[in-house]
Amino acid sequence: RCATHAKLTQAGEYHQTIKLQADVSVIEACDNLLLSQPSSLNSMILAGQAYLNTANQMLSHGDNPMIPLDKSFSLADLVLERAPHNPHATQLKGSALLSKSTWTYERGSDGKALLLQSIHAFERAANQASGDPVLMTELATALQTAANIEFINGGDGGEAFTKSNIILKQLIEQPDAPLFAWVQYADGLSWQAYYRFSRGRDAEDLIVRAINIAKWSVQKAPQNKHALKILAMAEYTYAELHYVKDEDPTMISTEADSHYQQIIDQDPDNYLARINQLGPMSLAIDYALEHKHSQQFELSLMHQRILELEQHRDKKYHADLIWADYWRYVAKQTLLENKDPSKQLALTRKYLDTALKGKIDRYEAVQSFAYNAVFEHQWRQYTKQWDAALYKQDTTHLSEFIKEYPDLPLLRALRGQLTLLTPSSQAQHSGINDLKAALEANPLLRSRFRNVLAQAMAIP
Repeated sequence: RCATHAKLTQAGEYHQTIKLQADVSVIEACDNLLLSQPSSLNSMILAGQAYLNTANQMLSHGDNPMIPLDKSFSLADLVLERAPHNPHATQLKGSALLSKSTWTYERGSDGKALLLQSIHAFERAANQASGDPVLMTELATALQTAANIEFINGGDGGEAFTKSNIILKQLIEQPDAPLFAWVQYADGLSWQAYYRFSRGRDAEDLIVRAINIAKWSVQKAPQNKHALKILAMAEYTYAELHYVKDEDPTMISTEADSHYQQIIDQDPDNYLARINQLGPMSLAIDYALEHKHSQQFELSLMHQRILELEQHRDKKYHADLIWADYWRYVAKQTLLENKDPSKQLALTRKYLDTALKGKIDRYEAVQSFAYNAVFEHQWRQYTKQWDAALYKQDTTHLSEFIKEYPDLPLLRALRGQLTLLTPSSQAQHSGINDLKAALEANPLLRSRFRNVLAQAMAIP
């Protein structure tokens, strides 16, 4: 029993065959194995991998994975004390460090040091056992994670992505390449596309390629939840590209939503799938509201899903940003019905304040703040409920976020739109300059903001 759980990762199919619930009996089986074979290095590695798989299973459900994860660490260290160059023990140590860095980061702390240790461990293991496809895929995964964290913290992430892509391209060119390598390659392309179009660079070819590879992977293994997740995330990214370019994301959002639902149907406790499913749905709702189409039914479904997310096994993960976006959409729906959205806007601010205090999803939270500031102050100006102090506060915060994320032109475009609400010639000049600079830095934003800029420049 211990060996079966351990070999899920060794075969590169862990995500396909993982059970729906964390299985304590696996830990008991591995404990018994170690008691019966206390000196066997192979048994230690086997048990360590099974403990790690159980920890990752708990991690995907939002449970604290540290008990089995600590067991995995201890066994890896014990083997390395006796056999310092054992590649399987080094790989196990790297995998455990990667899981711990993910858990640490998702709890709002900095997991970067652990992540770098993970990468170094994988690099050592790669030198010790050159050519092992599962090991090299895990190294590429760690590099992708490092690139993601670097980007979210204002860096580029390009070097880590490049290293990851080189490894995965070498793997998938081999005739016996594991499916997991193809899936991770699609995942890397998807994330790169997201970061590239966020900064105004061409990304459509990357994301279309990622979707095609992920679709092929799902066709090869229809029950592989990991492949399905990567396909859904790639479609989510493509929907976001449509949204940024002010193109209707509904069709691709619906496909992503359907694939996330398949994961949830298989694994109701998968809180990550529940959270991510709300993303493409949000894009479609906001686009429709921006184009004056009622979203009453869709908002009702979104509300139901958020409640299920919070109530499902009492998990309340990332809920502040999700609630903030939801109430902003409800405010738009309320305004579309010619009603006062002030209550909904107050709730949006309440949840945004909390979301902005954490590290999790801060990159998305500052964008949500900027969108909300423009919407609220446009409404205040139109209804003659202008709040000069609040406007100044929001403009100041937005300027601080631009300093924090200088390579995110969307923030500057939204500050330009916000500044144009002030009638002074200096504010108009400043707003126009912000918009011009943002559209030059990110041409993808032109469709969304060109009318705003044209109207501002037409004012004498």
